[in-house]
Amino acid sequence: ARLLQEKQARFIVEQDRTRITTKEKDVQLSEEEESARLARRNLTRLAEEKEKVSLIKEDQARLAEVARRQEARLKLEEETRMKNTKAESEQMQVAFKKPLASLAVNMLKHKDPP
Repeated sequence: ARLLQEKQARFIVEQDRTRITTKEKDVQLSEEEESARLARRNLTRLAEEKEKVSLIKEDQARLAEVARRQEARLKLEEETRMKNTKAESEQMQVAFKKPLASLAVNMLKHKDPP
C-alpha cells in the first residue's frame, strides 16, 4: 500500500510538473505570438513610412524641377529685357544723332562767309 501511495504521489508530482511546463510553454508561446504581432505591425508602419518618404522625395524632385524651370525662364526674360533695353537705347542714340547731324550740316550750309 505504501509503495502504491509513493507511486501515486510521484505520478501526481509528475503531472504537476507536466502541467507547469505546459503552462510555461503556453505563456512563452503567447509572448512569442504577441512579439510576432508587434513585429508585423512595426513592419507595416515602416513600409508606410518608407512609402511616405518616397512620395516626399518625388514631390521634392518635382518642385526642384519646377524651380529650375522658373529660374531659367526668369533668366531668359531678364536677358530679353536687357537686349530690348540696349536696342531701345541704341535707337534713341540714333534718333538723337540724326537731328544733331542734320543741324550741324544746316549750320555749316548757312554759315556766314568770313
